[in-house]
Amino acid sequence: MLLTPRGVRARVLWVGLGCGVVGMTTAAGQATNPQQPVFRASVDLVHVEVVVVDGTGQAVHGLSQDAFRILDRRKPQTVAVFEEVTHEASSVAATTPVAAAHADVADNRDAATQRLVVLVIDDLHLDHAREDRAKTLAKDVIDRIGAGASMAILFTSRDHSTEVTEDRATLLAAVDTLKARQAVRRPLNVPETPGTRANNGQEFFQNIQAFKTIDDAAHMLVSDDLRRKTFVMLSEGVNKQMTGMFDYAMTPCEAHGPVPTVAGQTPVIPCGASIGLHQMMEDMRRSNVTMYILDPRGAVSEQDLTKENFPAPGGLTARGGVTTQGRSGNPGGGGVDSPLRLTNPVRVAQDGLNIMAEASGGFAVTNSDEFDAGIQMIADDLNHYYLLGFRPTDPSGNDYRRLDVSIAGHPDWVLRFRRGYLPGGPPSPPDGTDPLISGVTPKTDLPLRLVAVPLPPAAGSATARVSAVLEVFTPKTAVADAQGLLHDDVSYQVVAVVEKKAQVAARVAHDAKLTLKPAPTGRGSGLLSYQIPVLLDLAPGTYQLRASASSTLAGKAGSVYLTVDVPDFSGAPIAVSGLGVGYADGPHVATASSDTPESDLGLPFVPSLDRMFARTDALRTYAEITRTNLTSPVKATASIAAPNGRPVVSVTQQIGANQPGRFDATLSLAAVPPGTYTLSVSATDGHHSASREVGIVVK
Repeated sequence: MLLTPRGVRARVLWVGLGCGVVGMTTAAGQATNPQQPVFRASVDLVHVEVVVVDGTGQAVHGLSQDAFRILDRRKPQTVAVFEEVTHEASSVAATTPVAAAHADVADNRDAATQRLVVLVIDDLHLDHAREDRAKTLAKDVIDRIGAGASMAILFTSRDHSTEVTEDRATLLAAVDTLKARQAVRRPLNVPETPGTRANNGQEFFQNIQAFKTIDDAAHMLVSDDLRRKTFVMLSEGVNKQMTGMFDYAMTPCEAHGPVPTVAGQTPVIPCGASIGLHQMMEDMRRSNVTMYILDPRGAVSEQDLTKENFPAPGGLTARGGVTTQGRSGNPGGGGVDSPLRLTNPVRVAQDGLNIMAEASGGFAVTNSDEFDAGIQMIADDLNHYYLLGFRPTDPSGNDYRRLDVSIAGHPDWVLRFRRGYLPGGPPSPPDGTDPLISGVTPKTDLPLRLVAVPLPPAAGSATARVSAVLEVFTPKTAVADAQGLLHDDVSYQVVAVVEKKAQVAARVAHDAKLTLKPAPTGRGSGLLSYQIPVLLDLAPGTYQLRASASSTLAGKAGSVYLTVDVPDFSGAPIAVSGLGVGYADGPHVATASSDTPESDLGLPFVPSLDRMFARTDALRTYAEITRTNLTSPVKATASIAAPNGRPVVSVTQQIGANQPGRFDATLSLAAVPPGTYTLSVSATDGHHSASREVGIVVK
C-alpha cells in the first residue's frame, strides 16, 4: 500500500563532490527554453519552494500569492515575490539520443541546468540481500527524473560517486558498481561514541561517515541562485529516535538547557554521532535542499518484523537450545524487541526516514512496495511548484527559524515545503577562485557548449592529446561591426580537474580579440555562435573539464562542465580514440582565429557540437586507432545504428599493416529515418576489437 503522511503523503542525496560537478548536454545537443525564475535571491530574501497537491495527489495550478500564508517563528510574513514554476514532464525516451550512448557534449542552456538532483545511495545502510532491488530503484530514478535534471550519484561510502552530469550512461555505470555494505537486516544503532557498547565501533564510524558525506554534499550546494536542488536517497535508515530532533537549533548534549518542545514531546538533544545527523539537516536547510527517500526494505508486515530485526538485540545467541543475552543488552527491551512502534528498531528507522524527508520539504516511501508511484510523485514535485520569497520582519539572530506555510479553505490539500531555515548568505569563494567555475553547477548567463575528443599521444609523448572545442553563443548584433565583420573580445579558460584527487591537471587561459571566420551557414534568428579550439595534454584518467568565457561585447559570462575519460592507449591491444563529428560540407558556425589554431587540435577539421541533424546532412567522422601489433591490418567501420542495435548506414575502411590508424569517413543521413541513433566507430584486427560511440538525433 502507498502510505500517507508517514509513508507517501497524499499518494505519498552525494557524489564524491570532492572536486565539483559537471553539466551535460540534452539528447539532441540543442538549446531548449526552460522556464527560469524571474527573480533572484538576495541576502535578506528567504525563498521557499512549496509543492501543492489536492486530495487525489494531483498538482494544484493557478494559485495567486494571496492564497499563501507564511509564518516565520509563528509570525505572519508578507510574500514579497512569487512565481508558479512549471516544467514539462520529460522522459528519457523523449530526450536522450540513445539511452546507453555516451553524451559527449556539455551544454549550459538546457532545462536540466535549472534542476540539480543528487541520487544518494546509502550503501553503508543497505542490507546486502536487497542490493539488486536498490539497483533497480536507482535506475528507475535515473529514467524518470534524470532526463529533466542535471544529476549526480553519491554513495555514502564515497566509492564510485560521480560528478554532476546529464550523461545517463555514466550514471547507470555508477549504479552497477553498487555494493550494499550492511551485512545484517537489523537497522544499525547510532552509538554516540565508539566503543561504549560491544561491537558497535563499526556502526559508529559507518553512521558518522554517512551523515558527513551527505552533509558535505549539502554544504557545497549553498548558493544564492534559484536552482531547484533535490536529494533522492535510497536508504534503510538507522535505529535512532528522531522525533523533534530537527525542530530546533542544534544544541550540544552537555548543554541541557531549556529546549522548545514539539506537540508536548521532549525533543531529542543530539550528542556524539547524532550531532553529525543534525548538522547534515542544518546544512540541507541552509542550502534549501529538498530530500526524498525510498526505503528499499519495502512493506514490512508485523509478521516480518522478527526477520527484519535479525540478529536479535544484544547479540542473542542460541546455546544448547537456550537463548542467552549478549552483554550489550537492549535498553528498555529486556533483550527482546518491543512490538511498540516507538521502540521497535525497524519502525524507528522507518519513522526516522519520514521525519528527515518531511523536515526538508520532501516525503519518504517507507513500509510500502509502491515505488513506481512514489518516484512519479517525486518527478511531479520537480515539475510543478510555487516559489515564494519573503523578507523576515525580525531579521536579528542566527538561530534556527521554524517555517509554516498554509492555504485557507482546503483542508484536503497537502503542502510540502522545508519546515525551517537558517539565516545567512552563501560563503564567499576562496581567494583566487574563479567564480565562474567554482560552483557545483555551471553559470548560464552566457550560453556555452563544450566537447572534448581524446586522441593518442604524439610521437615521443606520454600524455594524450585532448582536442576540446568551446562554443560561445552571442547575439549577432553584439559582435558585428558596421561593415558586417564579426569580432569579439573574450576571456576564456579550460581547466582539467582530476576527478578522484580534485587537483588541476592542466589549464589553458587566454584574453583574446577574436576575428571570426564566418561559416557558409548560420544559426539564424539573430543568434550567432562561434567555436574556440583548445588543446590539452593529459595523462590517462577521468577528468572534469570546466570551461568559462566572458564576452566583453555581449556583456555576459558563463561556464560549462564536461566529464571526459582519457584512455590509456598504450595498455590495450587495440583502442579507438574519441570521435570527432562534423559536417561533410564544412563548418556550420563561425570559427575563431586565435593563438590556438585549429591545426593544433590534431583533427582534420574542427568538430561540430551539434548532435541533432537533418536528413539532408552528411556527417564526417574521425577517429584514431592504435594497436600494439602494427603488423596486423585493421578493419574499421563507422555506422549509425538504431536503438535495437541494427545498423542503418555504415562505411568500412581497411587500414594496412604498419599504416597510421587514422580513420576519416563520411556518412550520408539521406536513408536514415527520423529518430534516435548511436554513431559509432569500431575496429578489429581479427583477434581484438574496440569501439567508441556517441548518441545523435536525426529529425
